[in-house]
Amino acid sequence: MAMTEDEILEVMKTIDEDADGLRMTGSTWNDWGEIEFVTPSGWRVSVFNDCGSWDYIDSIHNPEGVCVWSVPSEGPKPRDPIFNFTPKNIDAWINAPLVGSPRSKKRKTLLQSILSWWMDLLS
Repeated sequence: MAMTEDEILEVMKTIDEDADGLRMTGSTWNDWGEIEFVTPSGWRVSVFNDCGSWDYIDSIHNPEGVCVWSVPSEGPKPRDPIFNFTPKNIDAWINAPLVGSPRSKKRKTLLQSILSWWMDLLS
């Protein structure tokens, strides 16, 4: 069953209220273009970053991976509240770490150790 505009906006408000749990995937806010955020519960929100400025929401996927909203091919409706959603907690969004970053240093160290061991084994 399709979500209503009000239900999607409620999801976005809930995500924004708990924005400290957000992670970025693939790109950081320093990149421009489409930036994807993922919540701890699995919601994915793609935002267009226009040279460091929140521009618009491009798409929203539920935890099952189903797209519940995306920019229509003919363009958004004037004053579309989902397209124009701007978080109140924008700093938490734009400063969200990349997926896996809390452990990325440990992973990198482990991978370096394994690579070093492997190189020693080969020499």
